Amino acid sequence: KNQTAMAPRKLRILLGVATVVIIIVHVFFIMPRLYPVDPVNNARSSSNRGSLVPRQTTPARPVAPNINKEQITRAPSPPPSPDSPKEEKISSPNIPKERKDHERAQEAKEAPHPKPLTPVKKKKKAPSSEGNWVDPKVPEHPDDCSKKFHWVGYTEKWNLCASSGSSNQTASSVSCARNPGSRSTLCDARNVQINPKLMTVSPGGETIQAVMGRAEEAEFPVYQKGAFRVSGCPWAPSGELPHYLSNVINTGFEGVSKALKCSSWEEEPTLFITRYEYANLYHTTTDWYNTWATLGWAGLLEAREDTQADGRTQITRPRAHGVVWLDGHAQGSIDDVWTTVFSSNVRRVAEIAPGTCFRRALFIPAGYSAPIYDWPDQCGAQAAVREFGEFMLAQYGLADTPLLPQVTFLFREPYLAHPRNPGTAASRHIQNRAAVEEVLTKLKSASLNPVNVSFVEQLRTVRSSKALLGVHGAGLTHVLFMHPDTQLVEFQPPSHPLGHFEKLSRWAGVRYTNRPPLSLEGAGNEEYVLDPSALEAYIVSLLK
Repeated sequence: KNQTAMAPRKLRILLGVATVVIIIVHVFFIMPRLYPVDPVNNARSSSNRGSLVPRQTTPARPVAPNINKEQITRAPSPPPSPDSPKEEKISSPNIPKERKDHERAQEAKEAPHPKPLTPVKKKKKAPSSEGNWVDPKVPEHPDDCSKKFHWVGYTEKWNLCASSGSSNQTASSVSCARNPGSRSTLCDARNVQINPKLMTVSPGGETIQAVMGRAEEAEFPVYQKGAFRVSGCPWAPSGELPHYLSNVINTGFEGVSKALKCSSWEEEPTLFITRYEYANLYHTTTDWYNTWATLGWAGLLEAREDTQADGRTQITRPRAHGVVWLDGHAQGSIDDVWTTVFSSNVRRVAEIAPGTCFRRALFIPAGYSAPIYDWPDQCGAQAAVREFGEFMLAQYGLADTPLLPQVTFLFREPYLAHPRNPGTAASRHIQNRAAVEEVLTKLKSASLNPVNVSFVEQLRTVRSSKALLGVHGAGLTHVLFMHPDTQLVEFQPPSHPLGHFEKLSRWAGVRYTNRPPLSLEGAGNEEYVLDPSALEAYIVSLLK
């Protein structure tokens, strides 16, 4: 009876001893082989699990299905231990865990060099990026007309503030240059501090509907002394500056003897401008032209070398720079052209933090003094005007747009231009537009309404056309972007006997007429009617 009672107790003791033995064997013999100590981190590693029994094959290199190897790269792995086979994580249960040695060796030969574990973002190809980029060519022996339209014409220069050889890198200087042919003036300031708190101007950038009725004066800045501050040079204001530059230089600038205390520095050259008429294509194009010329004058343009051969119009593009609008205009329909053509860093002056200093601040001439403004002259086709047109087209990738056997008729439509114009009516528009569009469709030609078409599509349509037709209006400024020796047809009502577009055509090398053999019925500034049959015959003659 006693022996029977002791049996279960002996069994329990034996089981306990066996358990202890198993634990000891596992801890001191099995675990060190399954989970070796990482000599760097002094911790157990799970990367070599399963190495207790040497494998005859090695795990497959994980390549998940449907992964683009150009977009995903892997970080380099540390060299494998000489005592253990190389192991890698399996990233997908659908990938086999084993592969024969000769397959792995073959894959190792074909594998690319390891790259950092970062997504590869393909940069957007810059427009017209073929070939080498070099400094642009300038006229070697420019005549008076060439000087008028080119930045080499800025021959009159004077200093307003020049440092006296100081070794201080923050010492300022201010100089201006004038083109006597176009009467354009630009100014170049080095190491200048800007304080928008000393400027009174609307913030800008609002929707037109939100500020409808706002006075135009509120959108132009009024400067207090110290809005622009320079240091380390005697200050000598100039009374010879036109338009907004007089207010900026003579009212807003201040010279101080102490070093500038800057909250931050803008190292990139920055162009400053007050836009007088920001919603009108004609006037805005004068600002774009002056900006392009200022970039060229300041050494901030580069040219595609393969376009500098004789007989070609060189294609230029801007070097890195920023743009600051000093005005406080509401949003405009062509504001985005600035960011596409000139700089992605376009800001309003209200966005500049007080105390910000600029290594180089260039003040662009006002659009009213642009050489392509309506100045009387007898200059013929100008290489600089062609270069400007090609520059604009190249930033959209349209410089090589082929000429098609089509004409484009430009229609005028009402649109909300600015807070003083509700945009409820358009003057000088075609009353029988539907009939005109039928003729255009029949002849496989285009109609263009700038109000409803993006600027890039406007450029594309006009660039591919043999002729551009339209009633007098700012949209005819597109003549600057047409191929040479094409045709501009301006229906010029008696109420607008102006020569804007005749001059633009002449300077751009485009044929011009304002007397087509068509009857434009109407009076004053209102609606006009075109004879569809006469229009069709005329377009056929243009396409020959």
